[in-house]
Amino acid sequence: MQTKNGLELQRTVSDCLNTLCHNEIIKAFVGAMRCDHRTLQQTFTMLCVAWFKALAEDYDNGRFDARNEASCKLAKLISDLGPDKLALPFI
Repeated sequence: MQTKNGLELQRTVSDCLNTLCHNEIIKAFVGAMRCDHRTLQQTFTMLCVAWFKALAEDYDNGRFDARNEASCKLAKLISDLGPDKLALPFI
């Protein structure tokens, strides 16, 4: 069930990014997320960190191309800062 929910979330986010996302929507999302429940902010950050870890791993293994190279490089820089050392508990 959790895998299905994860795939549904990925599809929803991808659909949004593919059809709706531009700078104003991103700004509105960030503004709304800053006002969301603090635990949900923490959980969203955990999602972002996991994504950056995956992209950093792709960068290390050469699994990128010109379309996402900058994202993988940025994720590698963030990963090298050591976010693993910062605990993100679910409280």
